[in-house]
Amino acid sequence: MIRAVVFDLDGTIYFGQTVADYARETVSGLATRGVAVRFCSNITRAGRATVGKKMRGMGFDVADEHIYTSSEAVVRYALTAGLRRVYAVGGEEFRQLIAAAGITVTDDCREAQAALVAMPSQPTWQLIEDLMVVAGRNRPIVACNRDPVYPVEGGRLKPGLGTFLAAAETACGRPVDRVVGKPSPDMLGYIAADCRVGPAEMLMVGDLLTSDVAAARAFGCRSAWVSREHSHEPDYIISDLRQILAIVEGMG
Repeated sequence: MIRAVVFDLDGTIYFGQTVADYARETVSGLATRGVAVRFCSNITRAGRATVGKKMRGMGFDVADEHIYTSSEAVVRYALTAGLRRVYAVGGEEFRQLIAAAGITVTDDCREAQAALVAMPSQPTWQLIEDLMVVAGRNRPIVACNRDPVYPVEGGRLKPGLGTFLAAAETACGRPVDRVVGKPSPDMLGYIAADCRVGPAEMLMVGDLLTSDVAAARAFGCRSAWVSREHSHEPDYIISDLRQILAIVEGMG
């Protein structure tokens, strides 16, 4: 029985500022059936409060705490790992999220216990040099995601955090120590714990095989791929979001 459905956001629930067909009806239909609905995104430049405001402006009845972003997942991981003083790469909202959790953000990479990495507002060589210092002191580097690109309005793509990480890892001579965003199962694990459900009771819905479906597989839950292509990877392939209602009802 499916008790929680997790939706990816950009490319699944909406495309930039445009709501996906049947998204609102599907989300409200699941809630009416008593299914917990959560949202999971690799976004790093905005936290759940910003995303929640955007979604409510699009007509979704969603609470901020039902939105999970990779930036907040990094902070949650840092707390679990006992990190209390970190060097942060990312925008101001990312730094505020870290500070709000009671973790000190230092601008001196030499004194940090670890580096937490989100998409920087202005990627620079200095940031990579600072990460080299952290790596050279054998301190962990924890990143939000490895997405090589991210979508923007008009169907265009821009270089993502994964592109920045590739340069940093080349300079550091080693990979980052952990990536918490999809396809890592970390965020799905947080959602399952918060919803008090097991992997067999969760369905992940997304548009990317390499991110959403892969995360579901890593966590051990079922997945539905929003696509008109064909693949044997996900448990379900759907062409529009209304089909999630039928899947959930069929699993009774």
